[in-house]
Amino acid sequence: RLMSLFLCGDVSQVDEILPIIQRVVAGNGLDVVKVKELIRKHVNAYDDWAAEIDRGVKWAAMMLGPMTVPSPFVETEVPPLTECIDITRYAGIPTAKELYNTLHDKRKLPLDSTFSNLVSRIAPYMTFRQVSYVLNSRPASHWQPFGL
Repeated sequence: RLMSLFLCGDVSQVDEILPIIQRVVAGNGLDVVKVKELIRKHVNAYDDWAAEIDRGVKWAAMMLGPMTVPSPFVETEVPPLTECIDITRYAGIPTAKELYNTLHDKRKLPLDSTFSNLVSRIAPYMTFRQVSYVLNSRPASHWQPFGL
């Protein structure tokens, strides 16, 4: 009814406009021919603005038209990352278990300078919680000054 009121000022064209709207809502696109016929019948300035109206209707048809739906993404099975990367790439980098064992071993003695240096090199790859835990697990005097 609203489109009929907008187009011709009364509700006399509801029966012609409703199938057009239902077609768009159903996802079948805009019927360009019927829309142009309705506009030509009810807009007095159609002949003066035919090209612009035609472009507007075609633009609306493009915007309200159906579109293809991409197929669902099929995930391929891949091996775990630890099986894909050469183990020698991580040579010299301790595992988390080795790191924590070294921290908790001989808690009264200062840390070895190589270990302190190693922790400072791998810290950017650790989370903030991990770095905080590592630094707070030992007193500051146990760490080498250049490692902090």
